[in-house]
Amino acid sequence: MSNETSDPLQACVSLFERQHVLILGDAIVDEYLYGDCSRISPEAPVPVVRVTGMREVLGGAANTAANVASLGGKATLIALVGRDAGGATLRRCALEAGIHLSGIDHGQATLRKTRVVGQHQQLVRLDYEDRFVPSAEIEARLWESFEAHVELCDMVVVSDYAKGAISPSLMANVIQRAHQPPDIQPPRPVARHHKHISEGPILRARVSDAVRSRRRRRHPLRR
Repeated sequence: MSNETSDPLQACVSLFERQHVLILGDAIVDEYLYGDCSRISPEAPVPVVRVTGMREVLGGAANTAANVASLGGKATLIALVGRDAGGATLRRCALEAGIHLSGIDHGQATLRKTRVVGQHQQLVRLDYEDRFVPSAEIEARLWESFEAHVELCDMVVVSDYAKGAISPSLMANVIQRAHQPPDIQPPRPVARHHKHISEGPILRARVSDAVRSRRRRRHPLRR
């Protein structure tokens, strides 16, 4: 028996080469600042990090798309991308990863998280984000892009980090429209979309999100 048939994981991974995955969600730029940390600041009781390196990678929904591309699949990402330095970085990283990016300019800053690491230990994380309720115009543009790409794809993945890209109405429309029920990765918090995600066959969620969703189902009036 060949290794190809005896290794189920390898066989599963090899299927990605024939798949076109459409990812819709909150794209994030993950930035890492590395350095040496050997003293405490005289200004405040905090460590001083002498920065020696920086790395920028795709996060959130963009990380999902990068994983698909790294496995040999074709990834199309629909996300909100601002006209700022973070947006330029996200577009560059997506191009380098082989991701087709359909970026919607929403007039705000691109989501970015900066982690400061000293002596192999994360010291602090800085989140650059403006949570908002998407306007009807932005939601319509996201839906228009989804409609333009869904027919060409084999699978739909919704990667929602509750940053504003995925509204309950958009989530419901995406699930209804997708030819194949979507793989949802994972709406956060799950309870926000619990009325809609039950229509999809696959849900990956954190334990805390799953518990919240379960409680909401049992007690729909509880907040």
